[in-house]
Amino acid sequence: MSGDNQHVSQPLKFYIEEMTETKRIAIAHLEKKLFPVANSVIYLDQKRNESRVTEAA
Repeated sequence: MSGDNQHVSQPLKFYIEEMTETKRIAIAHLEKKLFPVANSVIYLDQKRNESRVTEAA
């Protein structure tokens, strides 16, 4: 894809169903980009609980 500046919007395609370590790494990388920890419900709930403890003290 030389010269392709639209690489971010390219879909992740696998042509063989076999799961390899390379595919696991690619999927993990994509998940981090799509679902950053700072936007997760668990992270936001933890931050809310931390602020409640601080206010109570």
